[in-house]
Amino acid sequence: KAAFDRIIKDIKRISFPKDFQSTKQYLKAKYFDNSKDALIRNLTNGLITGLLKGDVSKEGNELKVTNTLLVIAEEFPVIFENQLAQKLPKILGAVDDEQLWHFLFLLSSNQNVWYLLDKPSKIRFNEFLKSSSNTPNELLNKYSLVKSLKIPELNEIVEEQKLLVNSEVQKAITLFGESRSYHTAFKNGKELILPLIPNFTSDNVKFFINAILNNQNNQIIPASGSQQIMEAVYDDTINMSEETKEHWLKLMEQLVLYDEGFKSLIDKIKTNYKIEAEINE
Repeated sequence: KAAFDRIIKDIKRISFPKDFQSTKQYLKAKYFDNSKDALIRNLTNGLITGLLKGDVSKEGNELKVTNTLLVIAEEFPVIFENQLAQKLPKILGAVDDEQLWHFLFLLSSNQNVWYLLDKPSKIRFNEFLKSSSNTPNELLNKYSLVKSLKIPELNEIVEEQKLLVNSEVQKAITLFGESRSYHTAFKNGKELILPLIPNFTSDNVKFFINAILNNQNNQIIPASGSQQIMEAVYDDTINMSEETKEHWLKLMEQLVLYDEGFKSLIDKIKTNYKIEAEINE
């Protein structure tokens, strides 16, 4: 119990590592290399319960708890799977529907957990994902987790959510593109675009750039703060840069007309597409 309490206290500290590899090295060196099975069983149960009931989310520790569970799953697979097979259905059965979003957090990080559920739990979660279409704002916030699911039984639902989220993203970009003043352009970019960037596809990026270029009376590019919005989209969708190259270069042709206002973004585009010499000429 003393070791259990020390680990929980450790996880709650700001100084506890936040990425998986660092978490693994830390826990192995400090606790797990000489731990007893009872500690691992109790820790697995305690962390799963706290995660699914939402206790740890209140303190912003979801990621640290999830990483700790991933380390346990990797280092003690038999204990981890046995404990989840025994305890997880009961814990899930006791939580309210809105708390199933916490289960999604765990499932997206370790999809083998799905195969440790009993049939009633699978049916319930399946229905929960379907019903999430009725709460689009919540779905948009969690969609990065939903789209990572590669579970055959959930494929149809994930595809449906993909279409719904894409529709919401397109609506937001359309409203952004219709901004009729500098103030509205920045406000729409900050409130509509920034929160949705994690859900952007390459087609969304292209649509976003076209919305800027086609804005009536050119109210977006000169707006204060536009650099921030555009650069955030560029940085967070860099993995799609090849599919969206033509559009970014087309946008850059307009940005270079604004002196130093877009220097940071222009430099990134130049460097990424290796066109420094061409632009300088």
